Amino acid sequence: MDHNNIDDGHHLIFAEEDMNSDGSDYVPSGDEEDDESLNSDNYDMEIDTFPMSRILSKCKMVCIPPEQPNWSEISVETLRGLIQKHCETETVRVFLCEIDEDSQYYEGYYSDINREIIPSMTGLAAGEKVEAKRYLRTKHYRTMLDYACRDQVGERGEAKIKLILDTAKRYQINMRLFLATYENIEFTWNSSHNSWQESTDSRDEGKSLATPLHSLIDNSQATVESLRTICRAWPRIIFIRNNELNCAKTILMNLVFSCSWDNDIKRLRAFSDVLFEAAEKTKEGARGLVVASDTINEGVDKYFDNGEERNGEERNGEEQTVIHVITTYYDRPEGALPIFLKWWPDALKHISLSSENQGDHPFFNIFRCLKTYESLVKSIEAFIEYSSLDALVACFLYDNIQDGYGFDFLIQALELKEVEMCSRYHVPTMKTDERWQSHLLKSVHQLLQRKDAHGRSLLHYMAAYMVDDDDSERTKHSRGVRRKIEKEYHDAGRDFPYQLLYHMNMDREDHEGLNLEVLLWWKKHRITTYTKAGDIMKWILSKDNNLALSVDDHGLNPLQYAVSTGKKWSDELKTVASIVPDWSHPGNGTLYPFLIAAHSGDDLDTVFELLKFDVSILTPQPGSKKEQSR
Repeated sequence: MDHNNIDDGHHLIFAEEDMNSDGSDYVPSGDEEDDESLNSDNYDMEIDTFPMSRILSKCKMVCIPPEQPNWSEISVETLRGLIQKHCETETVRVFLCEIDEDSQYYEGYYSDINREIIPSMTGLAAGEKVEAKRYLRTKHYRTMLDYACRDQVGERGEAKIKLILDTAKRYQINMRLFLATYENIEFTWNSSHNSWQESTDSRDEGKSLATPLHSLIDNSQATVESLRTICRAWPRIIFIRNNELNCAKTILMNLVFSCSWDNDIKRLRAFSDVLFEAAEKTKEGARGLVVASDTINEGVDKYFDNGEERNGEERNGEEQTVIHVITTYYDRPEGALPIFLKWWPDALKHISLSSENQGDHPFFNIFRCLKTYESLVKSIEAFIEYSSLDALVACFLYDNIQDGYGFDFLIQALELKEVEMCSRYHVPTMKTDERWQSHLLKSVHQLLQRKDAHGRSLLHYMAAYMVDDDDSERTKHSRGVRRKIEKEYHDAGRDFPYQLLYHMNMDREDHEGLNLEVLLWWKKHRITTYTKAGDIMKWILSKDNNLALSVDDHGLNPLQYAVSTGKKWSDELKTVASIVPDWSHPGNGTLYPFLIAAHSGDDLDTVFELLKFDVSILTPQPGSKKEQSR
């Protein structure tokens, strides 16, 4: 017998014939039979209930073939020796770039101990053990770079990564092909064919397809310098997605998930900065990295093709973004939100436009998932401080159908003694705290006084808000709308066609009645949203009536600005005009709102209604030339 020390302290004992075997001739333990038996009427029960700890204490473990070293834990010197060996044989490119399926560089997974050895444990003398054979069943081959990225000793892994990349550069290896190599090929022993067979394509099976960089991101012990070294070698590596369970995640998404397990904000910030630094060297930039949502992996060149386009700018699809993940899985998201909102200040605007999963909006998430009022206030303040004004307007007017508008939750946190949390999660209510409520009040006051680079205030963007026409299609498909209509059916004593719940398309010819009700509901909800915008404007002016006098850098008041953006009378422009009647006839030399509408020339109804709303604008003003001529 030969004894081999393994890094975890176990001793493996191999028969001489086993030591000379490459494993191809073994028969898995499940195909073997044990002639010994227990002298008991409860044989099966004794076998199944025998404690594993006792079995292990009585066994001499024999792995066939012998276990390979843990390649992720080899020393820098060992790796340098392997590289030198392959340099001498001119196989260094294969060693570094490819996964050699005939090599010993694999992670082995062995069969479990066969419990049929239990009978032979009876009557053993003190210190005597029974030989227990475990057979190699699965082999995972990885690149040496991937093993280095998995090293749990961060500094050692960093040194190995630098050694590998320096060698690759010296041999003029294409970094794009080198770093984008998927890290895992799996072989499984097929006892029926008595041979090793490569596992089915991981893409088809929904298994993980990842690069070494993904392994580094998932390694909580990896150093920031390791990440920087890889990103500098080829910055676009950060745009390669992994495909895990049919969900193609960006590298940033992987990082956010990885740090969520222990809420490691410090690591999240340090690693994100390196990724943003690399992203700024690409055409997409840091913003392009942040805005990406989970979607089908189409590769680097088609990175944004899955998003819909609006005004020449790609927007998110219907899946989660990093903002969603942070507000859902982090205990204290306020520390993580600024990291990403500073690169994507209009996040809430785009997310509000494209959220199909009603109720999964990040702003709603903090009212659903957080457990302390302090964290809730700080998260709200993070959104307020780092989001653009038009993004906040979209957020406040976002309605997840079930719980109301985002602004309603802000008011609860700001003014009430208890916040009614979003449905289904955690406690139904959360008590507010006077100190933190006062802190939030100051932040909201600063928000109302704030002006953006164009001199516009929150009031300007609230006045100009328009419900997106595409929202009607998404709302028709939303579960929330169906639930609302279902309730109306029940209240009226009518039977709801539940079969439609299994069809995303509600434009079915055989359900024209229900389809019409959905459209009517949408029209009603559209008006409700514009009314809510008007209520928010009144609330803003109740906090500071002087804001009614605010104009932007072009001298436009909120009504003028709303008309200049294309808002029409059919978009409930009357609601805006009615809030401050003086907005209809500004006295600062700028055009009247009806003239701004007339200048665009595409909606005469708006021109007429603005004139009709305040006919005094046609009356010559005292001191004007027209008045003097009279």
